[in-house]
Amino acid sequence: MKNKKEPQNFEDALKELEELSEMIQDDSTSLDQMLEIFERGSYLSKYCKNKLANVDEKISILIKKNEDIEIKELK
Repeated sequence: MKNKKEPQNFEDALKELEELSEMIQDDSTSLDQMLEIFERGSYLSKYCKNKLANVDEKISILIKKNEDIEIKELK
């Protein structure tokens, strides 16, 4: 399992996280495999968190720009 391979997008990362979750719940998964899964899951979780933070920041900027436009139109 390649722990540092970046996903194509946020949706792919979530899908992979779901698959990893299912693998952990499988009784046949060895302890070493679980460690690899945990490492990959941690990486994907951080990736998703960063993507969401970026989207949140962009939305905040857009809202601020729209508020500025509305204020200027009222004057």
